[in-house]
Amino acid sequence: MTSHATNTLPVTDAAIAAYRRLQACVCACLLAYERPDGGLLCEQRRGHGRPVFYRVTPTGTVEADHLLDWRTLRFTPAPLPPGLA
Repeated sequence: MTSHATNTLPVTDAAIAAYRRLQACVCACLLAYERPDGGLLCEQRRGHGRPVFYRVTPTGTVEADHLLDWRTLRFTPAPLPPGLA
């Protein structure tokens, strides 16, 4: 992957490796968007449901999206896919 803006860092090898692990765990196609810090923002589309997002840091850590809990009206972290938790 290459960076397109002059103020962004190239995506790190650790972020790319974590993206591949994440993709294998969700068993689905993930769209990946470069972040200025050298990480990735990954989007898993789920048919008619809300897409799930994961942030992959430049060091290769995968962070889950936050979902709205309708019972408490608070955002809570979505669980990571099995194999990453």
